[in-house]
Amino acid sequence: MTPAARATAPVFIVGGPRSGATWLFHLLLSSGGFAAHDGGDVPGHRDQPRRVDCSRESLLRVDAIKAAEPNALFLHIVRDGRDVACSLARHEARQKAGSSHASAAVLNAALYWEWMLGEGRQQIRRVGAEGLEIHFEALVAEPRATLNVIGAFLAHELDYDSIRERGIGVIRKPNTAFVDDSAVFKPVGRWQRQLSIGRLARVESAIGSLLEELGYPLYTDSMARRLVSRNVLLRRSVARRAFSVWHWFRTHPPFDGSWTRQPVTGHGAHDDPARCTPASSKHTV
Repeated sequence: MTPAARATAPVFIVGGPRSGATWLFHLLLSSGGFAAHDGGDVPGHRDQPRRVDCSRESLLRVDAIKAAEPNALFLHIVRDGRDVACSLARHEARQKAGSSHASAAVLNAALYWEWMLGEGRQQIRRVGAEGLEIHFEALVAEPRATLNVIGAFLAHELDYDSIRERGIGVIRKPNTAFVDDSAVFKPVGRWQRQLSIGRLARVESAIGSLLEELGYPLYTDSMARRLVSRNVLLRRSVARRAFSVWHWFRTHPPFDGSWTRQPVTGHGAHDDPARCTPASSKHTV
């Protein structure tokens, strides 16, 4: 892709649930020059020259998007699966007061994260140089440097100070499933405060390989993970088949146009397939 083509190419932000896709979406909108495609009630951005899309489940549709839009660029935002699992489980707890399945909810949410990234990253690899993987934690810890990398990839200036000044959507007011974080945005490493050692061992036994592959060191030792691995691996095998079957029904006629139920990650935890709309409280981190 030529530099001129890259500077005008549509941008698709993809990622697993609760990985910060909405945040990155609003970062780009706050930089100027981007139009929100199906972006809800973002004001004043319909007439911008370049389109950015933040549709839920796009990570599982990268191949189809690329076939339809050959010049598309993809930003894949990745977040620590342990934090994703905590956010999904907390979202369920808020929706279902008094749930007695917190441990199972965290594990199943982690398994859903692992399954989605496993499926989606294969598709991201196929787009080659037209896909960029960004870590949510890098955006939080080193926003200027990370935005420079993203800006170079998109051939679009992303000035951190201008973005903060404009502050569209969640850039100005972070949306979070953790009520205590609404005043101070601290979304990294929540799992260290939220998960007991036993629960963490189960999660890391299930998704530890992918965590390490993505550069997230494990906290529990191998002995602790081995003690729980038998039951966890059985649950993982069943869950992966269930997620794959659900996805098949979601993407094959006659279900693809009318199947609107959310995927169940276990005991009622859901991943909302709605668009990333700025006003919605569903898109939390």
